[in-house]
Amino acid sequence: MSIRILVVDDNPDILANVRDFLSMKDGWAPETASTGLEALERIDRSTFDLVILDVGLPDTDGMTLTRRLRASGFTAPILMLTARDTIDDRVEGLTSGADDYLIKPFSLRELAARVEALLRRSGANPAGHLTAGPLSLDLKTLRVEREGRDIRLNPTCLQLLRELMQQSPGIVSRRRLEAVLWQGEPPASAQPGPAHHAELRAPRHLRGWVLRIRALPVDRIHRAAAHLGHPQGRGRQGGRHA
Repeated sequence: MSIRILVVDDNPDILANVRDFLSMKDGWAPETASTGLEALERIDRSTFDLVILDVGLPDTDGMTLTRRLRASGFTAPILMLTARDTIDDRVEGLTSGADDYLIKPFSLRELAARVEALLRRSGANPAGHLTAGPLSLDLKTLRVEREGRDIRLNPTCLQLLRELMQQSPGIVSRRRLEAVLWQGEPPASAQPGPAHHAELRAPRHLRGWVLRIRALPVDRIHRAAAHLGHPQGRGRQGGRHA
């Protein structure tokens, strides 16, 4: 399973150099965007484990874009690139929602090391694990466990579970989940109705435990990750639902 990294910069030379260098790392799959709008569109259609973001874009600044992403529920690490090197600039970048801040000109080796450190802290390292409540997902073997018990899921369910666990405790929109499942182009037969529900059920010995994904209108979002590992019966007893 590849680590997807989005590199956003309006300088084509920087884009090419960063993309080519990061692509040499085993398991990393860098992609590029040259404007803030293009970055938003790509993030809306696909799932990324980390974003490398230039502050000075032609259509917006990176700090405004970072605030917008965080407000939308995007939780993956963001590494800012900028020539602004004052303390105030660094503080503003970090308080806008960035996880790290690298001054131009920079070493590609240092950039890769910072990316690796951010991925390690976020749990997105392909050799590591994701955890959410009692659930654990090994990203290398794709083994899912709950309190030491294996849970077998088909490939579609694994994709969905990985996205929810990766974004936890953030919010996940229906549109984002559709992008994960259908690459942004769901078939007409898969369009959910207003009350459509999908449930991923654990094996019979864990029958009372479900991961419920509630399909909401496009203008609403839900905290699907909050349901990871909650007993099915709690919802009937006033448990929290998105």
